[in-house]
Amino acid sequence: MSFPFDPTQDLIVVPAAVTNPEGDVFVVNLVVDTGATNTVINVGVLMAMGYDPLLATDHFRILTGSGVESVSSVKLRNITTLGKSRDDFPAISHSLPLHAGINGMDGVLGLDFFRGHLVTIDFRRGRISLG
Repeated sequence: MSFPFDPTQDLIVVPAAVTNPEGDVFVVNLVVDTGATNTVINVGVLMAMGYDPLLATDHFRILTGSGVESVSSVKLRNITTLGKSRDDFPAISHSLPLHAGINGMDGVLGLDFFRGHLVTIDFRRGRISLG
């Protein structure tokens, strides 16, 4: 199954359904980022969904465009996008910098979500698929 995107835009944005710890589902807009090792969701968005990054037990340092930063990782109860679903999926909680060029987006969908799948991005048709 393939999903549409606007090939004339600078970013490929996909909706993702994220289930919070209580079972409520929220839709977030994530930028497809094949240069990002991990999926990142804005800390404010995570908190609004009911996740508390301050209570996360997994903390580590990442290299970003603005330097090395300390971040926490929360386990999403479930995330579904591009026809694939993952339970207990780790997402980095981080405030996305304004200069990243993804203002208005809720985060980035990184390689950790794509691993083990065939990713096809067709810019002529404006379609993305994950098989």
